[in-house]
Amino acid sequence: MVDNRSYAGDLTALGYSASTYPSDVVDNYSLATSSNSGAPPGFTITAIPKPGSGQAGDTECGTLTLTSGGDKQASTSSPTCWK
Repeated sequence: MVDNRSYAGDLTALGYSASTYPSDVVDNYSLATSSNSGAPPGFTITAIPKPGSGQAGDTECGTLTLTSGGDKQASTSSPTCWK
């Protein structure tokens, strides 16, 4: 961010494997990242529960989203998901 005034779109742009996430996360969620180069630049990380995982039955929260601005949301809009 500091050198390029933008965020990398994914881990491979930083020289890491695309699977460099903690195993307890990737066992339960499919992760997607995106960046925007607008003013100000930002990113969004989305965690989608994997079918058959321990999180697949989480009907209270569902898909979780985190932005560079600190916004935390759940697809169900439940206020208890990010506590």
